Amino acid sequence: MNQYEIRNLEGAPADRLLVVILSPVEMNLTLENVIVAPLTRESHGYPTRPWVRVHGEDWWVVLDQMTTISKNRVLKKQAKLDEAGVRQVKSIILEMLVS
Repeated sequence: MNQYEIRNLEGAPADRLLVVILSPVEMNLTLENVIVAPLTRESHGYPTRPWVRVHGEDWWVVLDQMTTISKNRVLKKQAKLDEAGVRQVKSIILEMLVS
């Protein structure tokens, strides 16, 4: 599992419950859990939820709901964040957790 991959979760239809992998590949290779943020199709204008495109559809990364889950729950890769999405996610995480 690579950082910034978008994957679906066990027990959910592929287009219903998506998460983006936030933990770096080094952690993902050695630990049993990964850090993820869910994606949603509804925007509420929260500054902690950057907009991304996945398969031509609008989604928002819900960074205010980051969590750690078992790697066993993370299934098929659906997409990967583009460079603009990665920059937005990094910027918001930096602002949320560091400043």
